[in-house]
Amino acid sequence: MTRHLRTPRGARLAGGLATLLLAAAATPAHAAGAWSTFLRPLTYNDLVAAPDTVWCATQEAGLVVYERSGGTFSSFTREPGGLASNHLTSLAFDRDGRLWIGTSDAGVSRRDPDGTWGLLNAFDGLPDLAVNVLRAQGDTLWIGTAKGIALYNGTEISGRLPDGVNPSPFASDEMTGIVVQGDSLWVSTGAGVYYGRKSQGLTAWTPVTTGLPAGPVNALVTDGTGIWALANQRLWLAQPGDAWSIVPGLSNVFHVSDDFGVVIASSDSGLYEWNGSIWNRINSALISTSAPQTIIASAADPLGKVFAANFTGVYEQQPDPTPWIGRDPPGPVGNNDQNIAIHGSKVYVATFDEGMSRYDNGSWTLWSPVGCTTNCAETFYYPVFSTGMLVDQQGYFWLGCWGVSVDVMDDTGPTDLVQHLWVSPLLADDRHTWLWSAAADSDGGRWFGGDTPCLGCDQQHDPIGIDYYSKSGILLANYHPGMGDSAQDMANNQVRSLEYDALHNNMWVGYGGHGVQYFQVPNDSLQLKLTFNTIGDAARLDVFSVIPHGDSIWVFNTSDLRLYPAYGATNSGIGYAIPAGPAPRDAVHPMDVARDGTVWLGTANGVRVYHPGGATEDFTTANSPLADDEVRTVRIDRATGVVWIATASGLNRFDPAYVPPPPPPIPKLSVRIYPNPTPIANVLGAGLRITGNGQHYDGKVYTVDGRLVRHLFGAANGGVIWNGRDDRGDLVQPGLYFVHVEAGGSAATLRVILLR
Repeated sequence: MTRHLRTPRGARLAGGLATLLLAAAATPAHAAGAWSTFLRPLTYNDLVAAPDTVWCATQEAGLVVYERSGGTFSSFTREPGGLASNHLTSLAFDRDGRLWIGTSDAGVSRRDPDGTWGLLNAFDGLPDLAVNVLRAQGDTLWIGTAKGIALYNGTEISGRLPDGVNPSPFASDEMTGIVVQGDSLWVSTGAGVYYGRKSQGLTAWTPVTTGLPAGPVNALVTDGTGIWALANQRLWLAQPGDAWSIVPGLSNVFHVSDDFGVVIASSDSGLYEWNGSIWNRINSALISTSAPQTIIASAADPLGKVFAANFTGVYEQQPDPTPWIGRDPPGPVGNNDQNIAIHGSKVYVATFDEGMSRYDNGSWTLWSPVGCTTNCAETFYYPVFSTGMLVDQQGYFWLGCWGVSVDVMDDTGPTDLVQHLWVSPLLADDRHTWLWSAAADSDGGRWFGGDTPCLGCDQQHDPIGIDYYSKSGILLANYHPGMGDSAQDMANNQVRSLEYDALHNNMWVGYGGHGVQYFQVPNDSLQLKLTFNTIGDAARLDVFSVIPHGDSIWVFNTSDLRLYPAYGATNSGIGYAIPAGPAPRDAVHPMDVARDGTVWLGTANGVRVYHPGGATEDFTTANSPLADDEVRTVRIDRATGVVWIATASGLNRFDPAYVPPPPPPIPKLSVRIYPNPTPIANVLGAGLRITGNGQHYDGKVYTVDGRLVRHLFGAANGGVIWNGRDDRGDLVQPGLYFVHVEAGGSAATLRVILLR
């Protein structure tokens, strides 16, 4: 890859991690199947260092795995039946080598050594889906959430505080840290520190607040002897008599970790390690600040080697005075995506304020949002809020950087060459840089539609209309209403959509609040007079995308998706219901049409697919790996049919032609259904889940006398396989049942008991 340019700790490795997890990490989840997800890890909340790998919980990009031997990365991102969220807070390995992953919004995911996934959430008794801290002890797991603490005993959640019946023993139920020391369980909360005795069933909790500042305690760590609390960006050491003393010499601490007796503190003066008697600075260059992306997360491996990570990469401790070298995971420059352009193997992605990226056959090139200083032929001018972009007939990439410049890049050779065609003389108020939509005609001309950061404010902020650049890159003409014959009957100057139809040599224009028009593209660039033609009942639509397909026109507006089947017709269009309106911000190109006529529509609630036969299909974060339900741009690669989707939280690639391979055969099916026995309620039914060595499970449920009561289809690991109802939807009677399940060509039969 080329670049131009704190959270509470979880529990640690328990009993030594089996290296078989390395094989599981070698294939990233984001590259599996029809979906691929491309995210930039910016904020690292927790690390776990194994002998061969470093596992990273990131706030934006899911689970990132650094393979130490080759210096390479793989990752796991959210998908149904897999990782439950991309927003991770904490990590813990238990004695059996299972990786537990805390999330900020979806409970606890679990990855088993065989690569299967499980989940703990509110259904299992978790106090809250926002998990702050994990602490493994043998095969049990302490889980600290925003609304209390829970104990997973290796099979199920066996206890929680508050218990929902008795008053909470804590002034704040926000759990931020957990330490197990002998018979004592220590917790840090949003209002101080407490400990309870396990031998007493944790029925009584003692507050330990003397010496601590009032307010939240952010983390709790131990080296096996001492206990430190992080509060007010200072470290405090537990003292006899349930008191605390401040650690001298360490100020502005933002993160602490404890692994195999090694305690690391991240501060604004570097990384410090507790050596048993003093805090020893081990790296003065890795500085943390209050900005989440700069806070250094840390971990030590079983041999005591320290690893650290922030937005600049993952670092491995080196002998003094050798510098620690950061390795940056491959990926786009940011996740707040706005627009996409495709040319051959190259995919260009613009973000709101993080810069621009180019993806080419698995390799990323990044342009961070920095100004041109010396070598301006290799960088863009401040690529911030870059929406107007296209690839022209020559293969040159165009980019409008709002308030700064209009740039064009020739990346067809060995070196990227950037030319600044329009550099704003008025800085932020230059309307010629406020480009939103863009299209290239077959003769080499480039057309850009203007928008504004302040619609209706004053004349100085009015959108520019349409700018036309010649083959040689000269701004030859600008079109806006009131220009007479030069822009005859042009409806408006806020141009949200431009799309060229090579079949009819027409340019289609979609306006904000002023509908749809088209004009014939002039063959002579010296006579650029345009006549705008209006489409029937589309004249007053608030349009975000217009796509011609054959002799039809598709129009996406704020109220529906509309098809005009006859080219240029003035009759009414055919309306199709939409799941939601366009994205609330930056719906730059929210629709595209595939060669077979399939319409892909990006909305504020995911993607809806309209198939030519009339069927529809929805992709959301609930049923797919889609990075965010706020979809801003959809572009289809005409050569491959692959769909690229830009969202508010990341980039997705979807291949409609992907055919999954058959699941590998399983010599012996090993499964477990839980909880068993389980109560059955008149309203909720039951919630029997399945876990094992299969991928998806089908089956049947029988009574003890052999009567078939329910067919089961496609349950994933950790998913509900049976809800206690028969095939008609009626609750079955309490009693003993046999569940016959099949997966991977093997079968197993289990007994389950439903209780009243």
